[in-house]
Amino acid sequence: MKEISISLPARDAVAIDIDELNIASRHVRLQGSTVSFEALDQIKAAVMKSKMFKNITTENVKKGSKEEIRFILSMELADDVSQEGGA
Repeated sequence: MKEISISLPARDAVAIDIDELNIASRHVRLQGSTVSFEALDQIKAAVMKSKMFKNITTENVKKGSKEEIRFILSMELADDVSQEGGA
């Protein structure tokens, strides 16, 4: 969880609200919202810089009732990531 938090852009740079975080085995699924499609691109790009994650995809991207951009960000732990400390 720490690496996910570190990987996300600073809150003052990109607004992001996390509604749900699921970590199962080597797969991570993050559901949340942000202010624009461009902000979502920045979030995904920031996570892609981490060497801990691979196969990063966005799913169910849509505009919410308050004009927010709702999304699911899915990723897998990279093969060379140790299981120490859990993910």
